[in-house]
Amino acid sequence: MFGESIAKAIDGEAALIAAAGQPWLSDPNSYKGSGEKDPNGIAANAPGSKLDAGKAGAFQGLIGYFPQALLAVATVSTFGAGKYTWGGWRTVPNGVKRYSDAMVRHLIYEGQGETTDKDSELLHAAHTAWNALARLELMLNEGWGGD
Repeated sequence: MFGESIAKAIDGEAALIAAAGQPWLSDPNSYKGSGEKDPNGIAANAPGSKLDAGKAGAFQGLIGYFPQALLAVATVSTFGAGKYTWGGWRTVPNGVKRYSDAMVRHLIYEGQGETTDKDSELLHAAHTAWNALARLELMLNEGWGGD
């Protein structure tokens, strides 16, 4: 009796999953994919497959390439959080414009021969990068770039 109830529940769940357009959740061999490919040509449902061909190499291409720079930017984040608050930058009115202005000011100071910010004693280049990332994040969140 109990075994029949479990079997019916499993069959019902599989039917719901299939009806939702995701039959591969109940039958991994039925996965057809959405054009994703394994960079080594391994089939999607074969052992060792990872469908990441053509996807951003986020660790290798970001952390692996720029570890010191990213740590410098994180230090600017920590300084800013102490001066203001963690995450407060996300709600600054006219943030894209204001972080663009701040980014350019840091470039100008550096261009005038001042390598470190007087307030934080951190590199202007790190502040420039932080402001560039803040404005880019806001732009992406606001849907820029679709034109």
